[in-house]
Amino acid sequence: MILRSGGRALSLSTPEKWRRAIALGDLTPDTQIEIVRDGEPAEPRRAGDLPQLAPYFAALEERLEPAPPREPAPVASVPASGPEAEPPPSGPAPSAVPASAASSPAPSPVPVAPVSPAKAARRPGCGCLLAVIAAVIVIIVIAISLAGGDKAASGQTVQVYVVRLTRVRAQPTADGKDFLTTLSRGEALTGRWVTGGDGQTKWLKLSEGIYKDDYVWGANLSASAPPPLARIVGKTRAFRRAHTLRVQPQADSAAAQDVAAGARVMVTGRTANGWWEIGLASGGVAYASPDSF
Repeated sequence: MILRSGGRALSLSTPEKWRRAIALGDLTPDTQIEIVRDGEPAEPRRAGDLPQLAPYFAALEERLEPAPPREPAPVASVPASGPEAEPPPSGPAPSAVPASAASSPAPSPVPVAPVSPAKAARRPGCGCLLAVIAAVIVIIVIAISLAGGDKAASGQTVQVYVVRLTRVRAQPTADGKDFLTTLSRGEALTGRWVTGGDGQTKWLKLSEGIYKDDYVWGANLSASAPPPLARIVGKTRAFRRAHTLRVQPQADSAAAQDVAAGARVMVTGRTANGWWEIGLASGGVAYASPDSF
């Protein structure tokens, strides 16, 4: 088969070439390719529709794109007496009355001396209650102000970059098969941050292109472009010693995650300066020093 991209033609004659083109992002499910038989190219077809390529796309996506946290399934509340049970009546529940008490005469009322207004005013507790109510009102006002500020910040347009193979989805959730296409490492995206359907995860709502108003999981995005890879790996390896992964492929970069000796990780590639790019189970990537494996 022949892949035409950017004015150049690539011959993909072996499964190893298919795998490498998919890992590099040159070959995606939406790529148009030509299958050559008897020296004559056939009509271009979408790569994702070819059965011989489907296993490679599925394997790479499963390996490189961890699923975002799923929303918890709703739990239905069923009365102990079954679904047909009547709802409890409104108002205070009747108190149980012993049979002996029901048959005995009611006790005589005890006379109570009236309390003068001056004494009632001196009763403790009223001032404390008013102070508590005022404090609660102040806390609610502050919380509403902070929430409004967070919403304004999340509505700002940002530009970010894809750091590993990820998907565009019709909804900000990993449930179902609602993904629309796959994005390659290094692609630039513009949009604004929103909260996912689970109320916790962060998603980018795209504001440009044919996938405008669709969503990309924020864990696979970064404010800075990923460094070029000199080599694609795509294999699982074990650390020889305890190690601190870095945000960028350099020793003075911020720490991203600590790993124990013997821990197995997905190595997606190697940078030009020899650092290993690691695909994190929680999404995104980090970097390990050249002597890690």
